[in-house]
Amino acid sequence: MANHYEVPNWAGKPPTGLHLDVLKGDKLIQKLMIDEKKCYLFGRNPQMNDFCIDHASCSRVHAAFVYHKHLNRAFLVDLGSTHGTYIGQMRLEAHKPTQLPIDSSFHFGASTRNYIIRAGKPPTGLHLDVLKGDKLIQKLMIDEKKCYLFGRNPQMNDFCIDHASCSRVHAAFVYHKHLNRAFLVDLGSTHGTYIGQMRLEAHKPTQLPIDSSFHFGASTRNYIIRERPTGNARGIMEDLPNTETEASEEAGPSSEPRKKKYAKEAWPGRKPALIPGV
Repeated sequence: MANHYEVPNWAGKPPTGLHLDVLKGDKLIQKLMIDEKKCYLFGRNPQMNDFCIDHASCSRVHAAFVYHKHLNRAFLVDLGSTHGTYIGQMRLEAHKPTQLPIDSSFHFGASTRNYIIRAGKPPTGLHLDVLKGDKLIQKLMIDEKKCYLFGRNPQMNDFCIDHASCSRVHAAFVYHKHLNRAFLVDLGSTHGTYIGQMRLEAHKPTQLPIDSSFHFGASTRNYIIRERPTGNARGIMEDLPNTETEASEEAGPSSEPRKKKYAKEAWPGRKPALIPGV
């Protein structure tokens, strides 16, 4: 398994709107935009990957998605994972880029989540720009459901915030279809939910204007709500629960070292007592 992947010189930025539909069974649980970078890494370690796969059968850095700028085609690369990367039922040869046709499906190890690559643009609507400092690190699409939950537990939330100051189920994003407005609700968290510098009153829906910023607890990740115009649709993520979790290198409220824990998806061949199911 590779701890570092050297992006090939033929890699280039994918076309606008290229994205992944993430399914668990027949249910669409997430959309991941993959049109911002030359390469996206998938793996179990949230600090080392673009998209975290929270499953015991997945390696720390499991696979890479790379777009070929000359061929205008997507490729998937298994990075020497233990339990394999699959396009359909075909296990990929390690370290060999394999073409990923539009509308094809792939998965990692024994995870039951399937990723389907899609061209074009997701539906117009709302999304969140996720920033760490001044750097845009992710886009989360929030126009598929009425309510999205944010919190530290990946099994209980739509988007996982992997930070010690965040509660298990920290806050909710709710869209009011009659008012056509978004609201943010703190769910009684210990360290608070903030719109700008204003801490929200617990359990009270607070309007979230377009282009406003919010964050959770002491996390340094900021979320900015955006509206995608019809002529230039954009969008995306994080596992629903989101496994595009926040890297835990951010300092929590305590200076004591904290052992990283993962809530794992159950998979065949492991004892349920060791790996809680989802």
